[in-house]
Amino acid sequence: MTKKSNKNQEREQKRELALIRLQNPFYRGLTAAKHGTWQEYGKLAEGVREATILGYSNGVDDEHAMAYRELIEPRLMADNSLQEEANELLMLSLRDITVQDVFKLMGSQKTPKKSYSTRYVSNLDEEEQKAVIGAYVGNLTDSVVAETLGARILSRLGGLEEVFAEKPKSKKR
Repeated sequence: MTKKSNKNQEREQKRELALIRLQNPFYRGLTAAKHGTWQEYGKLAEGVREATILGYSNGVDDEHAMAYRELIEPRLMADNSLQEEANELLMLSLRDITVQDVFKLMGSQKTPKKSYSTRYVSNLDEEEQKAVIGAYVGNLTDSVVAETLGARILSRLGGLEEVFAEKPKSKKR
């Protein structure tokens, strides 16, 4: 293999890892909570952080979820450094993907111009990078806040239905 193909292969591996991070709900939630300002979202920004931390153990098997809830969760709730680290890793990851990847992550149905499609964010000029990162972070924050609101609405509805809704009658055999 030539140096160029090794470099391309290494870059593609970094891109794949970056895409995994950029789609991870834990990284997304902590980053959105960091960027969600009080003026824009009020208490929802705090709620996103809390929901991300407290909800993480739901996707973990019972044995590990107990350790997470007892050992890690309390520290995460008391310390913002993990939120900062998650944000930093996500921002670095954003530079390791292509403009086409950013379009897909943001849910765009359009295709970037040919001159941008396969370019990595890190290869854009400073103004273009700021535009891409700003749009991505704003979209991410809005999306995660909307997801949190949706979950909150369903939770409240479920609680209300549990108390007040008629229960289906069981069939007699």
